[in-house]
Amino acid sequence: MQLPSTRSIRLGVAAFLVIWALTTLVSASSYYLDGAAGPMSWLATVGQFGSVWILWGAVVPVIFWLARRFPLHRGKWPVAFGIHVVASALWTAIYFPASIVVLRLWYGQPPFVNVLAGVRSYPYRAFNEAFIYWVLTVAAYALWGVLDRRAQEQRTAALALHNAQIQEELVRSELRTLRSQLHPHFLFNALNSVAGLIRTDDRQGALRVLSRLSDLLRYALETEHEPFVRVATELDFVQQYLEIQQVRFRDRLEVHVEVEPGTEDLSIPSMLLQPLVENAVLHGMGGLRQGVPEGKNTVRVSVRRQRDELEVCVSNPARAEEQRPSGFGIGLQNVRDRVERLYGDHADFGLHHEDGLVVARLRVPAERIGVRGNPGSTSGTIANGAKSTEERASS
Repeated sequence: MQLPSTRSIRLGVAAFLVIWALTTLVSASSYYLDGAAGPMSWLATVGQFGSVWILWGAVVPVIFWLARRFPLHRGKWPVAFGIHVVASALWTAIYFPASIVVLRLWYGQPPFVNVLAGVRSYPYRAFNEAFIYWVLTVAAYALWGVLDRRAQEQRTAALALHNAQIQEELVRSELRTLRSQLHPHFLFNALNSVAGLIRTDDRQGALRVLSRLSDLLRYALETEHEPFVRVATELDFVQQYLEIQQVRFRDRLEVHVEVEPGTEDLSIPSMLLQPLVENAVLHGMGGLRQGVPEGKNTVRVSVRRQRDELEVCVSNPARAEEQRPSGFGIGLQNVRDRVERLYGDHADFGLHHEDGLVVARLRVPAERIGVRGNPGSTSGTIANGAKSTEERASS
């Protein structure tokens, strides 16, 4: 059982004083207006009732203490009920003679002279005092019940908040782990491209790739603590990655980017699209040896809004013998894990085989920057980015 705080004690004392004052004023005024006070003034009547009612000030804390000490729990209420029966009987036996003594002191009379004569009216007052006692007892149990329920709700809320904070930190830790898995994977592929250019004695191409790789790694570091960025910002990052692949594959890689107006400022997890595009590029280039028409890998990136969802589709030609996607590699599995941790059941990601194409389709809630607390950054317009990508692909 927790002890009440100092603030609770002060509020309780203040509440008692207010109730005592109101009870005194109401009962004294009613007594005075009925003419029962006789020649006494209204102020004297208030003083008389106040001196009597203050006796209850001695028993109210006892009633509340008993209600707290003996709660009405299952199996324990008979004990609590019996204790209050005894307490109410003792109080009614004490209160009436005590009130006579207080009144005589109020009027300056000897307090203990002929007290038994006044006690003869005790049977007529006992019921009234017992009734007040039980009303106060019910009020005490009700008040403790409200306070206990509020305290339990606060403890539950605090525990839920604590668990949510722990869960959030776990998710953040998992996301950091997933992002850290992307860096070596992406870096290996990029450096492999550089190595291929060096072997073909294309030093200028190798330098361009290293320059773009530096920009990509800078973006990865800048967004390390930003789980969400603008769609336009993420596509700029993808564009820089495609420039690296364009140097490597030249006219064998063709890219088409379609962005629905109004989606540029929607939010998307940072570094989420690059693994999709990388999979389409590398998977499609592998299919060139399997008879893809015209010897080109055509990668299409589509961004549009479907009601309350943002849909991103990345496709590439399927291999001739392939009837279904071969499964998730490191990059795509990483995307799926991040989407599940960030959105739960409110998002969807899958790899499908449609009309001779392998399509990676991502659907996430269509939310603008700021809804999830992701301020994002801007590094150019998506229209120019898409145009420049297609121009480089066709050159």
